[in-house]
Amino acid sequence: MKKKYIILILASLFVFSSCTTHPLWGLNRNRKNTLYRNMREPDFKEPAEKGEINLNLSLPYLNSISHKPEDEPEKNTAGFIGLSAGVDFVYKKNKYIKISFGGITDLPVPIGPLDRGGEYEQQRLAYMDILNVHKLNRISFGYGLSIGKYNWYHYKEIPDSANPYRIETAEKNHFSFGLPACVYFQTGRSFYIGLIYRPTLYRPSLPEKFKYEHSASIDFSWKIGLKKK
Repeated sequence: MKKKYIILILASLFVFSSCTTHPLWGLNRNRKNTLYRNMREPDFKEPAEKGEINLNLSLPYLNSISHKPEDEPEKNTAGFIGLSAGVDFVYKKNKYIKISFGGITDLPVPIGPLDRGGEYEQQRLAYMDILNVHKLNRISFGYGLSIGKYNWYHYKEIPDSANPYRIETAEKNHFSFGLPACVYFQTGRSFYIGLIYRPTLYRPSLPEKFKYEHSASIDFSWKIGLKKK
């Protein structure tokens, strides 16, 4: 099973790295592509100038989630897929505020139909991040504040004499506040690959209010210029 996951991860990374050579992602300089030519994409050769605004779309592809639902043992899982969208506001040369909303989960496979059946648990995290980001050529790194909603879901099919099976489910949620950090490498005019680490420390709705929990994601991000200086 571990070998299967390793093969899936390597194959998926190969697909994403291959995508960056397409004109739409920016490494291919073929200006004959009309869509690519008309889009106002950020350029790593130029500094981020005060007043610029960029739309940020990203795929937190491989995720790790660690949290403790109320009255449950601690959950430590890893899996695939998420979605995020946000806006970058450049307030100073090569410095910008990044506001993003998104969610991640721990699916055992990145794509395709999934029939888990039997019994399983699933962890999810919905979040809002506000980051102060510094840009240094191709490298961007940031830190800030976040609020996250952890979700634990348990599903179990139980054989029943009257029915093929009956289903029992349980679900718990809690909010937590933390201090996220990120680092990205710009591979082309608009495509970024990065790592997001999101530790959370304060859980206002639970009896144990101060508790370290976290998530980490390998993130593929695409920026579109909304306002160019």
